[in-house]
Amino acid sequence: MSVRQLDARTVTALVADATAAPSMHNAQPWRFRYVCDAHTLLLHADLTRAMHHTDPGNRSLHIGCGAALFNLRVAAAHAGLPCTVHLLPDPADPQLLASVHFTPAEETGPPEPAPPGTSARLGTCTPGAPAAPGSAARPGTSAPAGQDAAGPAARASAGSRADAAGGAHAPAPALGSAADAAGGVGAAAHAGPGRGTGSDAAPATSATQNTVAPAAPAASDAPAPGSGADAAVGASASAAFDDRGDTEDLRSLYPAIALRHTSRYPFEERDVPEDVRGALVDAAEREGAELLFAGTWHTEAVLELVRDAESRDAIDPAAAGDLARWTRRGPDAGAAADGVPEYAFGPRPRDGRSPLRDFAGRRPVPDRGGAAFERHPHLALLSTHGDTPADWLLAGQALERVLLRATGAGLATSLTSHPLERGDLRMLARDPVSGLGHVQMVLRLGYGPAGPATPRRPVAEVLEVTQRVREV
Repeated sequence: MSVRQLDARTVTALVADATAAPSMHNAQPWRFRYVCDAHTLLLHADLTRAMHHTDPGNRSLHIGCGAALFNLRVAAAHAGLPCTVHLLPDPADPQLLASVHFTPAEETGPPEPAPPGTSARLGTCTPGAPAAPGSAARPGTSAPAGQDAAGPAARASAGSRADAAGGAHAPAPALGSAADAAGGVGAAAHAGPGRGTGSDAAPATSATQNTVAPAAPAASDAPAPGSGADAAVGASASAAFDDRGDTEDLRSLYPAIALRHTSRYPFEERDVPEDVRGALVDAAEREGAELLFAGTWHTEAVLELVRDAESRDAIDPAAAGDLARWTRRGPDAGAAADGVPEYAFGPRPRDGRSPLRDFAGRRPVPDRGGAAFERHPHLALLSTHGDTPADWLLAGQALERVLLRATGAGLATSLTSHPLERGDLRMLARDPVSGLGHVQMVLRLGYGPAGPATPRRPVAEVLEVTQRVREV
């Protein structure tokens, strides 16, 4: 893809790539709003797609949105659009999960028209000069995200996303709570082995690493310049990071966005090479998370936790309700824009061991059939040092980076959060010797069918384009 102006067509393409990310039950719990004057894309949580029983704290919702954010970063790098990202930029609006400010190419002509069939809701972007650094984002101006009166925010290392989010590790509040609004920007400070954490971490100084931007004053210390989306594009309550030191690696991941699918099929009894494992561990580390390949006893323990979770769900009507809401069967499967269609259920296991959720349950699915799954599945656990909403966003970005890297290496993948949906089981999932404190996702990796593509909502349903910050 060549460098293009940041018009409605380009933004639509970026969001289409972002929404190819995985989410729990393919609920796609995200909304995007592009502010033309500010060259800023806002990522919001869509709470109408939350699972109040299975995911009561919205941890999985944040992880899915974090994965979409990472796809957006990859697509931006592929398009030649440098971007600066703020996680949880407005403490007063915990549903605003991230703001992404783009540096568009020089205007060389009129903007391209929106793609045919694009909803009027997307609008059009009229070119305009950005406001000078230090000016607040107001109607008709476009102060880039992360810039205040002091000038551009410093860049954060690709391997220090957790440091960029900054803050202490308080217990994770529910999305939308007062505690979340005040303290949700506190993310894990873990940035990989030997890099230090929190306030003890030294700033990166190498030519390939960026520095951590200082966080803006807390809401109790100084008023925000505006509120809601206005505050998000004019200033930030969290530190910023950008991908300029990571562009080539991000670009290399772009082809995998269209190829990555969840595979609920059997994998070969074949080891994952050490160099591939190392690349996946490094991918997680670049986003401030840890990926641990489970050993024999740990794999057995996780599989037992999956069976325990399945047994509990079998007698829990509320859990069955969440599953039924996002399962698409019969005539609905082919026309669905979200959820898990029956053609993606995979075969019913008749042998072997597989930590896969059976979306069919006891209901028959025509032509589904059965298959023997691997007896020694390769499981990896993605963990973060903290367990706040910002940590979950970091985990989602790390997860997608791992999945895209695995896809590029020829691996098939599937995910399970089943043993992590109940607090007592989740505590038992981590490796007490070498794992970090909070397991965010269990991955199954191997060689086998990639799995079918699952549906996605049209971009017009998830993207709104407005000209100015305060425009509604």
